[in-house]
Parts: sequence; C-alpha cells; structure tokens
Amino acid sequence: MRVEALVSPRNQAEIIEDDPDALFLKSFMTGDIFTDVSDPDAPDNDPDRTITVAIVGHPCAIRQSGGKLARRVPCCLVGVNTNPIEFDEWPERQFDLFPLGDVLGTGEHQAVRLAEFRPVRDNQLLRSRRIAALTPRGIYLFQQRFAHSLTRVGFQLKAFEDGSKHIVEEAELEVEWVEEFAADERDDKVIGKHVKTFHSFLDQEVEGQPRRAMLKREGGQSALRKQLRAEIKRLGSEAR
Repeated sequence: MRVEALVSPRNQAEIIEDDPDALFLKSFMTGDIFTDVSDPDAPDNDPDRTITVAIVGHPCAIRQSGGKLARRVPCCLVGVNTNPIEFDEWPERQFDLFPLGDVLGTGEHQAVRLAEFRPVRDNQLLRSRRIAALTPRGIYLFQQRFAHSLTRVGFQLKAFEDGSKHIVEEAELEVEWVEEFAADERDDKVIGKHVKTFHSFLDQEVEGQPRRAMLKREGGQSALRKQLRAEIKRLGSEAR
C-alpha cells in the first residue's frame, strides 16, 4: 500500500552531505552518521566491537546548553539493506529503513535501521567520526520517515519543516561563526569552544528576548545574520 504523504528524494545529493571539511564544522543534527562508535550492547567477549549509527533525536533533544551534545544521544544502527529500494519506491515499502545508498564508503545499499535503537555516549560522537550529514531537506524527510516508522501515520512534510526550519537556520549560522574563528582547526575541543561562544551570543537578550528568538520571526534569519557578522567583525578587531 502506497503512503501518499511520504516524500521520496530524487537522488542522494538531495539528502546527503559528505564533504569532510564541511562535516567537521557543521552543528550536530538529526541524521548525522558516525562510524567506529563503541557498541553499548557489545558482549563481554567482544568489548571492542564498533558500529555505525545515525542520530535520530530532534536537535533540541540531543543538545544541552551551549550547543554541547547531551550525555546520551538517541541513535539508530546503520547497516546493509539486503533488499534495496529505488527512490520512487520509498512511499511503498520498508518503512523501517532510511536508505542511504553507497555514499558512506562503508559498502553498498546502506540504510538507517529506524527500529534498532542505541543510546550513544556523547564522547563517542566525535566530529572526526562523522562521515555524513543530511541536507535541510534530508532532515525533514528523515523525520517524516522516522515518525511514520513508529506511528504508521503519514504526516505531511511541511509539518516537519515548520518544526525544525528555525533550528536548521541556526545551524547554518553556527557554521558561519565557527568557520570564521576556527580557521583550519580540526580539533573537537577547539571547535566546541567556538560553538559555545556562538550560543552565548544567541542567548544574549535583545528587547527582552534571546537573539535566537529572531529565527522564529519573518525575515529573522537575515536580521540575525547581520548582527552575527557585526559581532564577528568586532571580535576580530579586538583580537588584532
């Protein structure tokens, strides 16, 4: 039975980002894929077993204040899909999978197994282990398919875009901030420091509300970006 509300992508590039340099700077988000993660369910006779996982929690549910990951992050296993499906078949079957194709470099026909959960410690989800992330549209498609896999309700894609768009826009601004200050740094702790200052900037109150509230208003992202670039310029001048 075809679930008409479920949207299928046209190709992998529409939903997946895998550029290593961009991945290191990106905010932690729903759909991020990490490899070489210690398996919390590994048996005693194989304590070093590693897995590949994808974050499934909403961005607000996986992070604490300052943009830091929660101590335990809800994830799902990533593995081989033995019965691969074409993009146009997404609304028809295998609703417990989010297909990824072969872009991960870990084999063909990979997929997020949406019913196989793992609570992963934050110290396992390192930027250096992130091998792919989702585009904004990919995030909304992931959320739609994940919700359907659990509820069998076909929520419209716009509901997920409306619920996460302002967070996706915030993540884009975070990349701009981190890229400016981190330069060529590729160290998790260094990046984390810049992420923290970015969120401190967003938490500052303007006219009785945190700056981040601007993202929920019409035209707010553009206005906030102007303030952010002015602050980057100011901090840069102080550092010289």
